[in-house]
Amino acid sequence: MSRWKWVTMEMGDDGIARVRWAPQSQITLPEAHNSDAALVKLQGGKACPLLVDITNVVTLEREARNYYAKTPTVTAIAPVGSSILAIMLANFFIKISSPTRPTRLFRTETQALEWLGTFVK
Repeated sequence: MSRWKWVTMEMGDDGIARVRWAPQSQITLPEAHNSDAALVKLQGGKACPLLVDITNVVTLEREARNYYAKTPTVTAIAPVGSSILAIMLANFFIKISSPTRPTRLFRTETQALEWLGTFVK
């Protein structure tokens, strides 16, 4: 597991990476670059499915959304959150930034992990 003051990352035995943002996270382009680089290290350079807990995210800047939408470091993305803000941020990401990888919003980790499991190679 990798832990920074703004994000926690871990690679599950199931082949799915998990990212949890810290409370009041404001994701800018530099944070997107840094978290993506850390994810590549965690994955050993191999792309895999990604569960992203966005419960604590308060801002996801357009440049960061667009960067994440094009990243080749993942095979599928499952944002997880049930608050109105989390749903709004995920919908902006999915509908406006148009990710190049399969992406779907979930309200629970269990549902997200089940879906992401279909992308494990």
